[in-house]
Amino acid sequence: MNSEHTMISYQQQQTFQIAKNVSVKVNIEKNPYNLPLEQFFDMALRNNKKRAFLFVSKWLGKHIPIPPQRSLFAGALLAYEYIKQFTKDQPSKSMNDRVQACIAAPEAFKSEEWIFHTELPITFIGFAETATALGHSMFRCFPNAQFFHTTREKIDGLKTSITFEEEHSHATSHRCYVDTSFLDNNHEVVLVDDELTTGKTVRNIIRSMQAEFPRKKYTVVSILDWRSEEDQNRFCELERECGCKIHVVSLVKGTMSLEQEGELLLEPGDFNPSKQANKVEVFWHQLAEDDLPPFQIVDHYSMSLNGDRYEIPFLRETGRFGLYGADTPNVEEWIEKIAEKLKRKRSGQKLLCLGSGEFMFLPMLLASHMGEGVSYHSTTRSPIHVWDKEGYGAQSGFTFPAPIDGDVQHFVYNIAEGMYDEIWVFYERKPKKSHIAQMCKQLSMTGIRRIGIHYFL
Repeated sequence: MNSEHTMISYQQQQTFQIAKNVSVKVNIEKNPYNLPLEQFFDMALRNNKKRAFLFVSKWLGKHIPIPPQRSLFAGALLAYEYIKQFTKDQPSKSMNDRVQACIAAPEAFKSEEWIFHTELPITFIGFAETATALGHSMFRCFPNAQFFHTTREKIDGLKTSITFEEEHSHATSHRCYVDTSFLDNNHEVVLVDDELTTGKTVRNIIRSMQAEFPRKKYTVVSILDWRSEEDQNRFCELERECGCKIHVVSLVKGTMSLEQEGELLLEPGDFNPSKQANKVEVFWHQLAEDDLPPFQIVDHYSMSLNGDRYEIPFLRETGRFGLYGADTPNVEEWIEKIAEKLKRKRSGQKLLCLGSGEFMFLPMLLASHMGEGVSYHSTTRSPIHVWDKEGYGAQSGFTFPAPIDGDVQHFVYNIAEGMYDEIWVFYERKPKKSHIAQMCKQLSMTGIRRIGIHYFL
């Protein structure tokens, strides 16, 4: 692909029929790599009255299992699109060739080839829960940067630096538990999310930050940008209101509209199908038993919805409490060492590595070093309507209590019968055995032989 071709913008209309009487029409304005939209997402219906549909990403490693390298590459590609703002030069042929090679074969992605340098420091913020790994994957490309992700966790005895709302979500409150030094500066802030629909969540966090830690420049980075002209104008109004500039970078830009006739008609679909639970081997493995490298423990504890405190601390290297670019080489080295040891525990050809909720990046990075035949995705809080139809974004689904707070439901999608020999689930902190037993019972219906419960702390 030559550099002239990458600069072409074009119009493309496409309609996605999600259900009998529900469709979404998109009009593409920018798609610099000319990728079919079907490579980016499938569509699904949400069990959420605030927003009835969902673009189910094939790049995130959240709802759809993917090679872990693909999601790491997604962050790097967004980093590349962002860094192109700083130069008027056309992208080099070698860089374009590298992009195309990784698009065609994610296993070709090599993180050391995607390092970018900026004159001034940058603060990257990933949005929980979906974009925690995407934000981290982008941040790791910039040595002169710092990073944290928002969280849905309520942490006992720790004050938030900022909070904001995501009104359309099933869990609306975002909290930020970083030291104020991450925000009380004049760094450019880069907000990373997987999709902009209206941009309201972004506007909320910018208002919250400007009230406490005002600055002159923000950049919003997303795989998909579906903001209408009205929503784009709201960004301009916010710039005037807050006295700042807001740039937007995306891989696909366009507009979309929902077309629905009458009440929503859902096809039959159930969580936790009534199938025979198979006998599986379940093993528990604390990574510290294998001489866990010197990760840093954050001595604070989460509070459940009913007010119970869970007496296991957090891991700093998730990014929830802030990381610096100088931390990245150590984290990468430690994870690679852990992966080398974990490889020896594999007993089948097809392995699924499953993250949990916000805890996505470290297991994704681990999975990328686990050899061939490895897929990755994560559990989620997001309830999606399940429908066994080809091309639909959630063809199967299981639900079970969250690993620690049983008042929160977790879901996992698109694990079909016979897909894997074994499933390894990764946790930041030791989960509760009763909750894990319910999850394992559901996963056993997929025909796997073995389930690994791996946890750091």
